Amino acid sequence: MKNTVKLKWNRKRLGMTQKAFAEHVGLSVQTISRLELDETAWATLKTETVDKIQSLYDSMASWQPER
Repeated sequence: MKNTVKLKWNRKRLGMTQKAFAEHVGLSVQTISRLELDETAWATLKTETVDKIQSLYDSMASWQPER
């Protein structure tokens, strides 16, 4: 699954708007929108930003499948 699809799918699973998600990870709404639409946009992200996104997923266990 591509990063664009993963980001949008997980954001929606968390029940978050692009605005709420952007605020949680410290990015603009425009950046989140671009990341959900353009796979090449991921190449411009700093490692710290990718870590923030992953940290949000990790801290909100609701996105993980139940066992």
